[in-house]
Amino acid sequence: MKTTYLLLITLLSIAFTNCTDSITPKMHFLTFAIDQTEGIPFSLSYDQVLQPMQDVPLHDGIELSIITITDFHYADKYSLITGTGEIGWFANDHERLLERKKLFASFREALTPFYTDTTRTNRSDIYRVVIKEVNELAQKSGSKTLIIDSNLQEHSFFSVYNKTHLHQLFHNLDAVVKRFESAHVPHDDLSGITVIIAQSPTPEDQKLFTQLLRLYKNILEPRGATLQVGMDRHIHIN
Repeated sequence: MKTTYLLLITLLSIAFTNCTDSITPKMHFLTFAIDQTEGIPFSLSYDQVLQPMQDVPLHDGIELSIITITDFHYADKYSLITGTGEIGWFANDHERLLERKKLFASFREALTPFYTDTTRTNRSDIYRVVIKEVNELAQKSGSKTLIIDSNLQEHSFFSVYNKTHLHQLFHNLDAVVKRFESAHVPHDDLSGITVIIAQSPTPEDQKLFTQLLRLYKNILEPRGATLQVGMDRHIHIN
């Protein structure tokens, strides 16, 4: 009887070990790009920004980053990271939970100053900052999300305030796509990357906003990225 009991325990241990070994912890990357060019503090809550990370398993790792969109395309970047954890017999869920809570708390603290920031610039170099970050995410393995808090109104190598540029945006979008792609070439494979445009347009800017979304859609989606407007719904552009 004792031998049978020990054999059963051994078999259960092997089964459990094989089960946990089949679970490979992975990384989850979330970058929040904040447009500081309009002099308007962002309005997303902490929970909205962290929404894509809420259901990440404890044994998975998370990297949270903040980048700023200003008048210069070399953006500052601030990152917080917790690596993947142990699974099976070596897992410590309590320790991982405390580590996760500390990570989120530090991220909230890093975001706090932006709620009152009213910086305004004469230029808005948005696209090159976005593509630089998307290209960096393309090199990483795991779940990848870029949230962009911006109205997308470019005012750099291309300007929505230039009548000729604006006319081309509405009447020759393919040419504008090529112009943007030449300004900063996107990675050929952006599959697995979700790009979320978090900002909603004013009624006056809705037509322009929609056309700018088409521009980004034509650049990102053929390379495998997913474009989404808002935190929980997808954009459908005819």
